[in-house]
Amino acid sequence: HSTAVPPRALTALREGHLLGVNLGKNKTSAADSNDDYVKSKETLERLLKDVVSERDSIAVDGLPKIAVKVTCDLSEDELADVASAVRATGVDGVILSNTTVRRDLGLESEHKGQVGGLSGRPLYPLALAALKTLRPLLPPSVPIIGAGGIWNGAEALDMARAGASTVQVYTSFGYRGVGTPRLIKDEVVAALPAGSEWKKEIGRDYANASMGWDVDRVAAEGAAVAAEAAGLGALLAEIKEREDIHTLAAEAHEALHSIADKLPEVAAPEPLAPDAIVGALESAIAASVTVAGAIEAAPLDADFVIIDEVLPPVVEVVTAVPPTPSQQDEWTQRARSGDRRLV
Repeated sequence: HSTAVPPRALTALREGHLLGVNLGKNKTSAADSNDDYVKSKETLERLLKDVVSERDSIAVDGLPKIAVKVTCDLSEDELADVASAVRATGVDGVILSNTTVRRDLGLESEHKGQVGGLSGRPLYPLALAALKTLRPLLPPSVPIIGAGGIWNGAEALDMARAGASTVQVYTSFGYRGVGTPRLIKDEVVAALPAGSEWKKEIGRDYANASMGWDVDRVAAEGAAVAAEAAGLGALLAEIKEREDIHTLAAEAHEALHSIADKLPEVAAPEPLAPDAIVGALESAIAASVTVAGAIEAAPLDADFVIIDEVLPPVVEVVTAVPPTPSQQDEWTQRARSGDRRLV
């Protein structure tokens, strides 16, 4: 691609004026693709880091500023994630808000059911509320460009007082004409209090207290992230310990299996006959009697305690006698059998 600027485009450049470039969804993705829309903090951080890195690699003086444009449809927690990503990546600013997909806004057009982002006047209260949520989560050094349904000077001033450093308009061009910026500027001047100016109105809703920069909340978020990281570290350590135990068990099993074939076979002991068991018991009894006699004959010192005589256990061998069936009289046997059975 050529880097040369077309001659006709050069006529639009004016010394000291800003040129903004809006980077949105590309034309190579499918129309219904969500690939170009970021829905998580981690994805947003990765995208913004890549964009900032590419910008920083440009070998020119006066690198362009980067602002990320977000929607007002985000919840308070999601806006906090955006603020965290902006602080972490070094993005220069934020534009708030992009279009909305909400339709519960009292729309009257016959096209209100169409799919896509809605811009224009219904967007303004949503954008202003999102701005008031996001502004305290960013340091005053990060500017916010207020956008979304701004129609006149009064609404632009409300954006400034909620913390917007400047404003952006788009839809109002189609209704108020190409002179809309001049009209809004004149309306702002007319609405300013005596002796005030635009810069003095920025952040006025926060009583000029650094536009509500919530140091304590940001610090608490940082502490929560640190605690979560510590918890994840402990969990990873526990998982690694379990894996080590499983590895040791597997290695031990493998080692035992490898030497199992090398171990000599041990024959099972022959079962002892009943006579052998009786003989072993008699031998044990005789040995205990001998030991008891030896203890009785041994001389003892006076300091020793005399213990009672240890008597050998008495083992009685009883021969099992098969039970003898009970005798019943003839009438009882006949009553419990045959056709005359009663029970």
